[in-house]
Parts: sequence; C-alpha cells; structure tokens
Amino acid sequence: MRLVELKGRGSEPLTPVLVTDIGDAEITEDSSGQDGDAPPASGVPE
Repeated sequence: MRLVELKGRGSEPLTPVLVTDIGDAEITEDSSGQDGDAPPASGVPE
C-alpha cells in the first residue's frame, strides 16, 4: 500500500510502499524491489 495525495490530474506519493501480514503484524516499508512494477502514470501499458 502507498498513500498518495491527489492533486489536479496527478498524484504525489506521501509514503513509500508499506506492507504487513495478517493479524497484528507490524507495518514496514517494502523491501521486495517490486515497487517499480506499478503501471505507468498514464495507466496504459506500452
């Protein structure tokens, strides 16, 4: 999960990608390296 602020027609990230587990697990910053797998800003894959 990443919190973003919507501004006009774009967005600005407020946090890095955060992950947790089921139950009472701690919320931590994602270290998997997969945050670059997000769709492009246009939302249309190339």
